[in-house]
Amino acid sequence: MVHFIRKLKQLNPKIIVSQPTYGWPQIQAEIDVINASWDSNGNSNNLADSIGLMVYQGSQSLNYVKNFDSSKRWQGHPISASCPNNAILLGAKGLTSSSAIIQMAEAS
Repeated sequence: MVHFIRKLKQLNPKIIVSQPTYGWPQIQAEIDVINASWDSNGNSNNLADSIGLMVYQGSQSLNYVKNFDSSKRWQGHPISASCPNNAILLGAKGLTSSSAIIQMAEAS
């Protein structure tokens, strides 16, 4: 995936790439893209522009931001990159309540 996205960016530098991921990192290709996209200080490596948390129950996606941002993680955590909070897209489904949407918007 990393090589594919690099080639896409080479062919069209303006293309926007968002990497979907589960709340807990579990797919190696997704982990590789996220780790290759930002360094441990949150600086972009010009690969993915954002990640999308595939957690769709109410505002529960907020509980998983810590797995991808600069929050302290334990040694051996699969995510070594620090994705900036403004590059983490929170999941919501069509039935998400307005109060949950407001809660997610205010947390941004």
